[in-house]
Amino acid sequence: MKLDSSGLVGRHGTVTEAATPIVNAITKAGGRCSAGFITASRKPIRYAGRRVKAVEDGNSILLTILTKLGKQEIRVYGLKLDVVQTVLAGLKGYEIAK
Repeated sequence: MKLDSSGLVGRHGTVTEAATPIVNAITKAGGRCSAGFITASRKPIRYAGRRVKAVEDGNSILLTILTKLGKQEIRVYGLKLDVVQTVLAGLKGYEIAK
């Protein structure tokens, strides 16, 4: 799935290819995920990897997944921040941002 201006930008329930392993791992750990806002980059970012940031936001945890094509926000319910960070640390190919 590609992020471009042809249709994936905006607020809807689509999970991008970069976010799918994260959603699967969090669901397996007992959490619930809600796909959020997708923002496509106008110019590809020079950073070629995948970066994820977890922030506690009220009764949920906001995950921001950044790739060279754009970013996606995912809300996680039912897990605490330390559990989510442990799940994220177990995934290969993602850099944990602070």
